[in-house]
Amino acid sequence: MHADPDIQALAEAGRFDEIEGLWLQHVESAPDDAPYFLAALRTLLDAGQETRAATLVDFLLDAHRERGAGMAELAFVKPALAVWPSSPELRAACFDAVQRAYAARPSFERLVQHFRFAEASDPLGALGRLENWLRFDVGTPVLMTGRGLGQVVEINPALGSLRVELPGGQRMTLKLAEAEKLLQALEPGHILVEKTQRPGELAALAESDPGELLSKLFASAAGPLGISEIKETLSGIVPDERWATWWKRASSDARLATSGGKRPTYSWSASGEAAEEGVRQAFEAASPRDQMELARKHADRSPALARFFRSHLAGVVRATRTEEPSLALEAALTIEKLAGGAPSAERENPRTVTPSAAELLDVEDPVPVVAGVVERGVRERAIALLRERRADWRTLYARLLRAETDTRTLAVLYDSLSREGGDESLAATVDDVFARPHTAPRLFVWLCRELRRRPELERRGDWALLKRLLDAHTLEAFRGLRAPLRELFDDGGIGEHLAAKLDRDQAEQLHAILTRDLGLDEHRKDHMRHAILRRHPELRETEEEVLYTTTAGLERKRAEFESITKVEIPRNAEEIRKAAAHGDLRENFEYKAAREKHEMLSSRAKTLHDELRRAKALDPAAIDPSCVRVGTRVRLDPVTPGEPRTLVILGPWDSDPARGVVSYLAPAIQPLLGRRIGDSVSFLDGDWVVGAIELWQPT
Repeated sequence: MHADPDIQALAEAGRFDEIEGLWLQHVESAPDDAPYFLAALRTLLDAGQETRAATLVDFLLDAHRERGAGMAELAFVKPALAVWPSSPELRAACFDAVQRAYAARPSFERLVQHFRFAEASDPLGALGRLENWLRFDVGTPVLMTGRGLGQVVEINPALGSLRVELPGGQRMTLKLAEAEKLLQALEPGHILVEKTQRPGELAALAESDPGELLSKLFASAAGPLGISEIKETLSGIVPDERWATWWKRASSDARLATSGGKRPTYSWSASGEAAEEGVRQAFEAASPRDQMELARKHADRSPALARFFRSHLAGVVRATRTEEPSLALEAALTIEKLAGGAPSAERENPRTVTPSAAELLDVEDPVPVVAGVVERGVRERAIALLRERRADWRTLYARLLRAETDTRTLAVLYDSLSREGGDESLAATVDDVFARPHTAPRLFVWLCRELRRRPELERRGDWALLKRLLDAHTLEAFRGLRAPLRELFDDGGIGEHLAAKLDRDQAEQLHAILTRDLGLDEHRKDHMRHAILRRHPELRETEEEVLYTTTAGLERKRAEFESITKVEIPRNAEEIRKAAAHGDLRENFEYKAAREKHEMLSSRAKTLHDELRRAKALDPAAIDPSCVRVGTRVRLDPVTPGEPRTLVILGPWDSDPARGVVSYLAPAIQPLLGRRIGDSVSFLDGDWVVGAIELWQPT
């Protein structure tokens, strides 16, 4: 809190009468400027001018009282009392200001008496407690996340609790500290309150005057809002199906301003001029690339603002053309996109001529310059400009393919080269990337995604490509691409497509590869397993290496294994020891029986150990019910008249044929696996059609 320099200088010179004159002038011109008066008050007190300070404070308080500005008075009195706690005038003024500010609140008198505010030794502490309760006074609308808009119906400061009525008539009792964390107290006129009380009026306003509705919304907001927050607040007022049209109308209001950055926010000003000034200030404080985004969004507000943007961005071009050529190119292309072209001042002053985007591309190697342009739309304009100006554009495009990160721009580059026909640079690039995926990981993933849509790529889809696609999951170059890589192995994806084309030897190799940890989800591995088994059913025995079971089945077997190894085998060992103590082992029946039991227990323990090592618990969330597989419930409809049959396909540890639960390893079930809804199948004693497939749900 710093005093006005004039007041500080006058105090140091001992000219307090002049300070008094400045104080009174400010009372006339800006009585609500509490920081000014507080700093001046501290200066007077530091100079020992308590009597003069008390007189000037009275003048200010009288001005507030004449205007009936209780809240403005309180905004000065509270911090002033902290600065000058011994002032009886400020103590009395604090009590009076509180009464004028809050007298209309339903529980004001009750809370004043409860906290003994008038005689409190610490008036600021008492006031803080009083205001905390007044925030949640009876009748106050409150918003509770996940519960909606409610209202305070009762407060009990003696017990430190309050009661809130929520939508649907539900009532909740909270401690004040809990209410401060869970509830947002809303002022009268808040848009969420009006949305509940007068939804029809707000809907009519949205239709007739979108800008005025935004004005109401931002008046209720504590600061800038994101587009998702705006849409959520106005849900039910602006229909979802009309949101895009409505927002286009509303966002054209000159009073609305948007920030730059990847996640822009919106703010509201009292006038278009004020909003424009806010944009100027945000532009001047922004980074160069955020400046470009602001310019693209706001250049059409006014010709003057567009000239302002162009002039500043021209300076960015000149300042960065050598050290940051990509940034300079992006700024130059942004200027050309803005209405009006280059700044007129530059046309008049040859010493400040800004190079054009075309000139910035006339360098020996423009590829890193273009690749470094961050904004996709601007980068695509640079790519188009390369084709216009450079005879070697095909070679440059082939190199840009490797550097590009955006899928749409990859398509632009690829299609531009592909349409030329017979161009060897594209074929050579594709061959090299398929052979060495780590050299251009994003392009590799994009080419694999496009494989089935482009005939010239489809012919390259072979076993070698599938192996490289699987290996990519373990390569450091693909660390940031794991999600799109995995998507290629979704049901019906390129992974399953390529697996279905393999010959017997390749299929066996793939099956072995799928047993390794590839960073690939088990259900995605299953898509390829089923693809090779449909083509090579004789490999199904190998498929059974993994032993699927339910969690309950797995726990049962683990419990059995634990019982055998930790209880039965130690107990049997003790039996062997005791029997051996009886003498001649050749005629010792107890010893032989104990040894036979030991062999049986050891054999069972080994079997369980091997099975548990291969066992995998089924996760319903990871099971794809698009076809019949382990973990699904299938309904078979008879081809000839008869009753449908429902089967749950689980593992051998969970099989219960009497209840319709069968093992996926059972020979009779094999014809069903991999079938989809509508497929015909011969099963046991008849012909059936797969009528429905759904996830099995554990009980």
